[in-house]
Amino acid sequence: MLLPEIRKENEVLLKLFSLLAAPIFFILAIVSITSGGFATVNSPTYLISGIIMLLVFLCAKFIVPKHPKFTMLLIYIFEIVLYAFGIYISMLHADKPAVSAVAFLLVSPLLFYDRPVRLSALLAAVIAVFCTMVL
Repeated sequence: MLLPEIRKENEVLLKLFSLLAAPIFFILAIVSITSGGFATVNSPTYLISGIIMLLVFLCAKFIVPKHPKFTMLLIYIFEIVLYAFGIYISMLHADKPAVSAVAFLLVSPLLFYDRPVRLSALLAAVIAVFCTMVL
């Protein structure tokens, strides 16, 4: 279990990052739908990611204050969505598969505070999935 101060900080960061991510994914979905061409292939991915991020934000805003034990679950849902998004986008661009996935692998663990062993386990699982799916 994390210290109460760290848990509170994670709650604030989760609300902030999910509130930023949801509109970004929705904007990407709108732009990709209206632009036509190859970008429309990504529209469902952007839309699904945006919906999940919005749900994470709403849960962080209304459920976590009453049930703080859900903070880490929501954080890992948030990170898994980012990783899944990166892997999926990498699969669409076979000529440069590692660019977006590696970017998410480098940045996502730095967003929240958690025990290194859990973060390492998640990263190992994501890397295994990435290697299986893309390479």
